Amino acid sequence: HGFRFSWRMMTKSSQYLSTDFRVSHSGNNYVLNREEITRFMTDRQFESMVEDPEYIYQTAMYIRKTLFDLGVKECRVSADSWIAVNGLPYQRLINPKINLANQPRKLLSPHEFVLPRITKYYSSGWQQVIRDHLLSFQSSGYAIVGPLADHRNMIKTHAIYTTEVTEMQKNASFLLILLDGKAELQVGTDEEQVPERHILRRNVPFHLGFNRQHSVRTLSTSSLWLYAIPPPSTAS
Repeated sequence: HGFRFSWRMMTKSSQYLSTDFRVSHSGNNYVLNREEITRFMTDRQFESMVEDPEYIYQTAMYIRKTLFDLGVKECRVSADSWIAVNGLPYQRLINPKINLANQPRKLLSPHEFVLPRITKYYSSGWQQVIRDHLLSFQSSGYAIVGPLADHRNMIKTHAIYTTEVTEMQKNASFLLILLDGKAELQVGTDEEQVPERHILRRNVPFHLGFNRQHSVRTLSTSSLWLYAIPPPSTAS
């Protein structure tokens, strides 16, 4: 919000990890990812949308209007968007618990659905901790996803798919490493009879198989973690 109505160039550099819209109506629930979203916007528009709360809000309004025109009077549209700004950890931009479809547009005041940044990890001390972990794994040939930071009682659902790795890596496992805070890991979906649940221990790598959906739930004020994908030579 800080430079919303000002003219500033190159105030930030950002990368997005993922942006999904979750839509619910008439007992139906579905997720719109990049493939579905770019059916009604260009790739360039998508790249701008994922890092801008106003664009995300307008996209949710477009989805709501489209459903209304199809006869759906009531719907829920939420967004889960992760971006990294100026080299800092990936964090949620939008609160996924808020229904954007019924949020009023505000021009001169902040939107409640924009989450505050977790400034704890902005400090030079934490930046050094993060760099040390990245260098440690990268020097061994690991590819890194993250680090990711999240708020209390937020849940990040994720899966590392075999399409993201080489053929030789498919039989290996990747590592999930909790760097700060307390977090619970659930492996599998709620539809499975007995999903696995684990309390993550700080700095103790947890091995996970590719293509296995899992979620990380933050139990403390905030948490910070990363994924390390092994080099092909470590595959079994």
